[in-house]
Amino acid sequence: QGHLTVRGVRLLHAVVRDTILTSPAVTHTCDEAVPRRWCAAWGHPINQEDLLGTLLTFTVSVLNALDRIGIPYDDDGAEGYVHAWCVVGAQLGIDPGLLPLTRAEATELADTIYRRQHGASAAGEQLMDVLLAQMELAMPWGLRKLPRTLVRQMTRPGVADLVGVPKAAWWRSLLDATRATGSALRRVPGADKVFAVPGDLLGRSMIRMFVDSELDGVRPAFRLDVT
Repeated sequence: QGHLTVRGVRLLHAVVRDTILTSPAVTHTCDEAVPRRWCAAWGHPINQEDLLGTLLTFTVSVLNALDRIGIPYDDDGAEGYVHAWCVVGAQLGIDPGLLPLTRAEATELADTIYRRQHGASAAGEQLMDVLLAQMELAMPWGLRKLPRTLVRQMTRPGVADLVGVPKAAWWRSLLDATRATGSALRRVPGADKVFAVPGDLLGRSMIRMFVDSELDGVRPAFRLDVT
């Protein structure tokens, strides 16, 4: 099933790439006033660096975020996690010679792509605004500012400002305290279940919102079958 899903994503990439390059609906210009456009300075759409950079956000960025909020994990498991995603990356069409063999290599590669590609943009701010609006809409009362606060806590310094993330909630300092004491607290019997409760509640809130939207006909269904 996983292999079929990866094939479907690779096919989707190919369709998007071809549409950008050949569709008359996409204007090839760098003029930001044009809504549907492709700027030649961006290079080839969904190219090797784009794919690799995205892969690294699913791996080292996730692990670094866990470090920033003090969630412990097994180091060998982290290496295996990076490797598993690199196997997916190879099936998505990334040149195997570009894929990192270790987390350390992946981190170095992520830093290189960050220096090359990260910058402020109107499109980035618009995408972040939509994503935050969706997540905050799903939050229980009193926790609407949780997504923006976690984005600021879990990303490297400066990233949140690049994409226009609003200020964090006043209680952000509590997350720093959790990071400092989390490892010790998790050694207490039964503590893991306690720490899992907030994540379960928030996850269920978001899933419930998306399911309700689907049932109400607000969100169109998306399905891509690969045979």
